[in-house]
Order: sequence, then C-alpha cells, then structure tokens
Amino acid sequence: MFRSIFRTYKQFYRFNGRASVYEYKAYTRQMWFLLALAFFGVGSYLYMGGTFNNNPSAPWVFFTLMVSTQIGYPALCVRRLHDIGRSGWWIFVPLVNWLWMTMPSQDGENDYGPPSGV
Repeated sequence: MFRSIFRTYKQFYRFNGRASVYEYKAYTRQMWFLLALAFFGVGSYLYMGGTFNNNPSAPWVFFTLMVSTQIGYPALCVRRLHDIGRSGWWIFVPLVNWLWMTMPSQDGENDYGPPSGV
C-alpha cells in the first residue's frame, strides 16, 4: 500500500501515463484518513475550549493538509482514466468519472502507455 502511495507522490503533477485501481484506492484512503484526522483534531481542539485566538496556526494546519492532499488528485484521476482507456477530459463529468475510477485496468498496453508497475 505504501509503495503505491509513494508512487503517486512521485508522479504528483504528471497527467500522462497510467495509474492502477490499487494505486487510486490506496491514495484515496490515505487522503481521507489524513483529512478526517485533521478535521477531528481541529474539532476536538475547539470542543475542549480551545480558541483560534490563542493558536492562530490551528486552521492553517488543516488547510495546508487539505490542500497538500488535493493537489495531486486530479493528476491521479486523469492517469486512472487513462488506465481504463478513457481520455483525461472525462474528469470534468463527475458522476461518470466517479463510477469509472473503480473499473479494472485494461490488460496490456493501450493508447496511454504500458500498465503501471503497481
């Protein structure tokens, strides 16, 4: 699992090539875990009586974590669409895009290159 997450971070801004369904699912799980951890951390801090007046960096921690996990997500989605033989432009059709993300990969090489190594 960690190998596929590291592979995603190595290709953070790459919109060409392919990404396996396992790579997509591993990165998505990791992203949601970190966002939930940050969300509940900030919520617990506020619930316990903390205020952002005393610690103005607390919302920035959540914001930085949220942005850092979301930057590479469009590139991963485009590579995932390439893996099933679709154009990356389908990323702008949310429902179809969401359904296709979990489809199995095409066997062998397609128009977008060889299968990913994960």
